[in-house]
Amino acid sequence: MSVSFDTSILSSYYQARDGSAASGAAAVPAKKYAPTPPWSITVKNAAAVLSKDVKDALAGRKLVDPNAAQLDLPGASEDYRKLFSLYRSLGTLNGVAEHIKGKSLTAADKTRIEAAFARGLAEVRTYADGLELKKLRLTTGAVADSARTTVGVAKDQTSYTTPPLVSANIANPVAAFAGDVQFNMVIKRIGVTYTIPIDLADMGATPRTLGNVVSHINSALEAEGMATRAATQRIPGAERTATVGGKVVKLTPTPDQWALKFKIDSGEAFSFTPATTAGSVYVAQSIGNPDPDGKVATKDDASNRELLKFQTDTTDVSAPPQPAGEANWVEGRVWAKDLAKTVGKVHATEVGPDGGVYVLADVTGKTNGETVRGTQDVALMKYDSAGKLLFSRSLGASDTATGLAMAVSAD
Repeated sequence: MSVSFDTSILSSYYQARDGSAASGAAAVPAKKYAPTPPWSITVKNAAAVLSKDVKDALAGRKLVDPNAAQLDLPGASEDYRKLFSLYRSLGTLNGVAEHIKGKSLTAADKTRIEAAFARGLAEVRTYADGLELKKLRLTTGAVADSARTTVGVAKDQTSYTTPPLVSANIANPVAAFAGDVQFNMVIKRIGVTYTIPIDLADMGATPRTLGNVVSHINSALEAEGMATRAATQRIPGAERTATVGGKVVKLTPTPDQWALKFKIDSGEAFSFTPATTAGSVYVAQSIGNPDPDGKVATKDDASNRELLKFQTDTTDVSAPPQPAGEANWVEGRVWAKDLAKTVGKVHATEVGPDGGVYVLADVTGKTNGETVRGTQDVALMKYDSAGKLLFSRSLGASDTATGLAMAVSAD
């Protein structure tokens, strides 16, 4: 068992906060703005304290004692006491792990050390997960075999971007925001779940432009103390050309488009739920002509796979209108998404508890960034209820593989 902890993360943070010197050089005395941290050179008998903590942990006592940290600055925030306790428990846990390197250890000794470490790790995790701090937020960093940093812990960056909502002029009202638009943002943070309702009717006479809606959403997030924020995402227009008389002519580029983007804080689990729901059904189909020239020997398949969503219940929710310029629309169709050209036969679709749909299909080439090693592989794709592809995973077959069925668990 070999485990290492970089407890200097907390040390670096507090040295930056209280102005502690990073080296052993003498410093000019200054006004005290923070209590003395446990890693400070002024803390006496630190080794003896750590040795006692490790012995207590090996004897089965708890590692975390929030009341053990002594603050030598009156009126200091309780955040210091909590983080000092976390720092001390991490040091103790590291000391327990170091014991496994001792000489002449019996099998029983090693078992006792491993059990103490597992017990202590679970205790520290539980304490850290439930830690409520007033002045900062503690988040879990990305797991890696090694890391080098000079500023702190790297955090996973997470975002969600909608399809384009407005084009040409971002100041135009968004058609998708017209009428009765309501939804809930559900955010889980430090074990607590917050439901933040959004009703665009609360904007009153304010035009429902993308910028105004972003401000309305962010006001609701800020009022609940959340770090996640909405923003606009520009999608640049694409260059266009045409061949006229054998010459390539440059056409006017397509207009810029803008989407709604949510920048999700790494310490918050974010999801949407509808204010009202309606029954729906998903359909996977092939469109186009698989044999345009009628000759089996030629490989000229012009077909493509498509995923569609139909609304089957209009009791509480009005039926979706036909989008402007969308061909082959039929009543009740919410959206239609073309799958990648490399997607072959779709063998199964299953709806998950969150309303998203899982698609199991054969793939014959690179799909959504994943390269096929053999001639055919299996891909599992998940789309959310709005038709956005959330992820795609392939089996990784070296030759050929087909997925015929799947099941989705309750969670």
